[in-house]
Parts: sequence; structure tokens; C-alpha cells
Amino acid sequence: MRTITLFLFAALAVTSVDAASYQKTDGTIVDPIQFYYGGNHSYSGINLEPSAYLYGAVLKDANLSSADLNSANLYAATLSSANLSSANLSDAYLRWASLSYAVLNDAHLQGATLTGAALWGANLTGADLSGSILTQAYDYNHATWTDAFYYTDNEPTWRSGMDAAWRTSAGILALAPTSAVPEPAALLLALFGLALLPRRRRR
Repeated sequence: MRTITLFLFAALAVTSVDAASYQKTDGTIVDPIQFYYGGNHSYSGINLEPSAYLYGAVLKDANLSSADLNSANLYAATLSSANLSSANLSDAYLRWASLSYAVLNDAHLQGATLTGAALWGANLTGADLSGSILTQAYDYNHATWTDAFYYTDNEPTWRSGMDAAWRTSAGILALAPTSAVPEPAALLLALFGLALLPRRRRR
């Protein structure tokens, strides 16, 4: 009986040690990773965080909402049916990753490498695709792209077939570049208005 009890304690200790966590974009740590449909996920590899080396990680059905995976190496990772909504995947390396039926709505994919990624059934609604690399992406025409967007000064590298007509039919938006620096005329007008403020008479 004592041997069985010790074995059970050892098994529980190993399970807790092997459990992996993921970091959210607001810095929150989710430990352990959960399945999309509830319960602890079976993944027990490296913790998911920015710049993590996650080559071949098996994260099928994982709930990774708002995960911060900026610059992570997810080469050949299995992310089928994973929830990556609002995740930061900027500059992530997703070459040959399986993203079939993954939820990527509102995900940040700026500069992400998706060469050869499997996208059958993936939901990329509202995702930022600016500067991403989509060459050789598989089954892209069986994914949902409604309101996915990119800025025209940082256009993705498209796969052959993802031409302007296809992008329009898929609902992908091309947005004008955003400028943090005001135009000279607008800046002069604002400065002129500020200069006149002290001249107002007090009543």
C-alpha cells in the first residue's frame, strides 16, 4: 500500500513539473495551458513566451487566447484547432506549421513567416497580415479572411494565386499607411492656434 501511495505522489509531482504555461500579451501567465474545450492540455514542453524555441510543438486544441509569441520559433508546430484569437505572432516563424481550423481572429501576424503553413479551415478574421510571408501556404482558399488587413507600405509576400482579385473576394483589406508625424501644414496651423491662445482677453 505504501509503495502505491509513493508512486501516486511521484506521478503527481512529475505531472506538475511537466506542465507548461503560456504568457499573455498583458503579461499574465496561464499555468497550465488548457484545452480549448476545457481541462489541462497534455503539452509538457518549453513554456510559450516571446522568442521561445517551440520547434515541432504539439499544441492541437490548445486555448492560447491573447498569447504573446512574438518572434517565437514554431517551425512545424501542430496548432490545429488551437484558439489563438488576439495572439501576438509578430515575426513568429510558422514555416510548415499546421494551422488547420485554428482560430486566429484579430491575431497580430506582422512579419510572421507562414511559408508552407496549412490553413484549411483557419479563421483569420480581422488579423493583421502586414509584412507576413505567405508563400507556399496550403489551402489558403479554404480559410476565412474576412476583414483581415495589411498596410500598403508593408504588404505581405503573397502566395501565387493570392492576387488582388482573390484578396478582394476573400475580404482582405488594404489600408493606407498610418503616419505618426503630422503633415507640415497641419502642424503649422496647430502651432499658430497655440500662439494665439495667450492673446485672448480676460473678462
